[in-house]
Amino acid sequence: MTIDHHILTVTRDADDEYGPAADITCPGVTETCAEWVECKRTVCSARATDDDSTDATAHGEQHRYFDEDTPTGYWAVRSGDCYAQNHGEAAAEEFAEERHLGSGTYPVTVEADGSTVILVMADSPAEAVAS
Repeated sequence: MTIDHHILTVTRDADDEYGPAADITCPGVTETCAEWVECKRTVCSARATDDDSTDATAHGEQHRYFDEDTPTGYWAVRSGDCYAQNHGEAAAEEFAEERHLGSGTYPVTVEADGSTVILVMADSPAEAVAS
C-alpha cells in the first residue's frame, strides 16, 4: 500500500491565546516533498539537457537547478529529507489556525518547491494554504 499523504499533528493549549502548535510527519519522501540542497561537489558536472530544463544527472545523482538566492544560481541534489517536515512548521500552524482545527492528526497532501510548503486536506482538495 502506498501512502500519498503526510500527517499534520495539531496541539492546542487550553489557553487558546497563542494558537495551535502543528507539525508535519512524512511517511516517505517523494518528488512533491523532497528537500534539495546545493551540490557541494568541488567540480560538479551537472548541465541541463536543453535550454528549458532545470533537471540533470551528474556523478550518479539527480540534480535540479535553482536560480533564486544567488546571483548565478546553483545545482542542487536531494538531501533525502522531506522539505515540509523540516521547514513546514509555520505553514502547518497557519493551516491549522485558518481551518480552526482542534488537537489531533489530519491527513494532508503536501507540495514543496524549495521555499514554499503548500498543504491541502487529503479529503478536501479545494482547501490550500501556502507559506
